Amino acid sequence: MKKYIRPVVFAAACLSFIIIMFLLTKSEEITNRPRNVQISVILSGSRERWRSLERGIYQACGELKIEKPFVAESDELLSQTEQLNSEIAKGANGFIIFPEDSRETSEYLLQTGLNIPAVIIDGSENDSLPANNAEMAAALAESAAESGGKITLLTIGSRREDLRQRADAFSRRARELGAELSTLDIGFDGDIRGEYLAVYFSKGQSETVVALDNDVLEVAAAALPGNSKISLYGFGNSDKVIYALDHGRIKEICFQNEFSLGYSAMIALAEKMGINTKEVPVGSGDSIAYRLISRENMYDLETERLIFPLMP
Repeated sequence: MKKYIRPVVFAAACLSFIIIMFLLTKSEEITNRPRNVQISVILSGSRERWRSLERGIYQACGELKIEKPFVAESDELLSQTEQLNSEIAKGANGFIIFPEDSRETSEYLLQTGLNIPAVIIDGSENDSLPANNAEMAAALAESAAESGGKITLLTIGSRREDLRQRADAFSRRARELGAELSTLDIGFDGDIRGEYLAVYFSKGQSETVVALDNDVLEVAAAALPGNSKISLYGFGNSDKVIYALDHGRIKEICFQNEFSLGYSAMIALAEKMGINTKEVPVGSGDSIAYRLISRENMYDLETERLIFPLMP
C-alpha cells in the first residue's frame, strides 16, 4: 500500500503547483488589464494644438494601466457644458478639462450633483490643477521689461482663469520694474483680429508687444510686418509659434511644458478616482514646468527636448 502513497502525494503536489501557478497567472493578467474607467478630455480649441498635452495624458494612462481617454476638441455647434453633458450621458466617470469659461465649467459640474471626479487645467483654486500662471507671467514680464520702451499687453476679454492670472501677474511685475504699460483689447474673432493688429503695428505705437495666449501670439506674429522693430513676446507652444520664433518674428516665448501638465493632470485625476498611483514609476512625469525660450537658446539640448518631446 505504501508504494502507491508516494506517487499519489507527488501527483497531488504537482497538480496543486499547476493550479497555484494558473491562478497567479490569471491574477497577473487581471492586474495588468486596463482598468474599466471611462475618462473624457475636453479641450479649448483644436485638438492639434494640444498634442503634447495629449501625449502626457496617454503616458500616464499606460503607467496606470487604464484605457486611454476620449479627447474632444472645441465644437462650433456645442458649448463646453453641452459637451460635458453629452459625455456624462455616454458614461464618462472622470474628466480632464481645459475650460473656455472656468467659472461656468466649475458651476456646471457642481450642479450635476453626480460628484464626477474632474481636473480643471486653468490654475484656479477650485478643484483644479495649478498651472504656475503667476510665476510664468512674472518671468515673462522681467524679460519684456529688459527691452525698454512702452509695453502693450494684448487682451481678449476671456473668462478663462489662466488668462486672468497671467494678465494680473504680468501687469504687477512690469509696473514693479518701472515699465510703461498699456493694454490693447482684441477680443474679436476671425480675420478682423489679424487685420486690426497689422494696422496697429504699422503705426509703431509700442516697442514691445506681449500676448498671453498661444492663439493670440500666432495671430500677432503673422500680422507683424517683416521690417518691424517691435519686440514680440508671449505664451506659446504650437508649431506656428516655434516657426515664428525660429524666423525672428517672435523675440521670446514662455513655453509651458504641456506634456508634463497632461501627465500630472492624469495622475491627479486617477487619485480623485481612487486609482492606485503607487504603481507609477518614481520620477516618471517629473520635468521642468516651463522655460523662457528665445532664438538664441532654442536649440540647446534640453530646450530641444522640451520643444520636441518625441526626441530621444
